[in-house]
Amino acid sequence: MQTKFNYAEPSENSLVSPSSKFKLNQYQKAKASVSFSKKEFSHNISVKRAGLDAGDVSYTTGKIGIASESDYTVSFYAKASADAAVSVDINQNHAPWQNLGFSESVNLTTDWKYYSFKVSGLKGDMNSAFTIGGMGKSEGVTFNFPPKFNHS
Repeated sequence: MQTKFNYAEPSENSLVSPSSKFKLNQYQKAKASVSFSKKEFSHNISVKRAGLDAGDVSYTTGKIGIASESDYTVSFYAKASADAAVSVDINQNHAPWQNLGFSESVNLTTDWKYYSFKVSGLKGDMNSAFTIGGMGKSEGVTFNFPPKFNHS
C-alpha cells in the first residue's frame, strides 16, 4: 500500500510530506480519534461523537509557505467507512484564519479514490495550513487518508 499511495516524485514545490505533522481538531462537543493503519498505510480519523456542525472535526497541518499567484496541484487518496463529504482547504494558520483561495467539498465512498485539483491565484502566506475538515457531523464514520498529500 505504501508504494501505491506514495508514488509521487519529490518536488521542490511539495507542501505536505510524510514528515508533516497533522493535528486533529475537535470543537463543540465533537469527539474523534486518529490512528495509523500499517495495513492500509493511512491515517484514520474516527468520529465518535458528532459536534454541533460539520466544521467541528478537522485534520490540519500548518506552517506551509504559499507563494502568491503560484500554481499548485492538490492531490490525495481518501476513503471513508460510509459515504460522507469532507472539505479540503488552504487557509491562514493564524488569526483571522481566512481561506487563501482554495476550498473544495469532496464526496468520499468506501473505496479508495484519487482526488486532484489544479489551484491558481492563491493569496500568499508563509504560515498557511492544509486542512481536511467537515467531518464533525459524521458520527460513527472513519475517514482514511494516506499521510502524503501531493501538492506541487
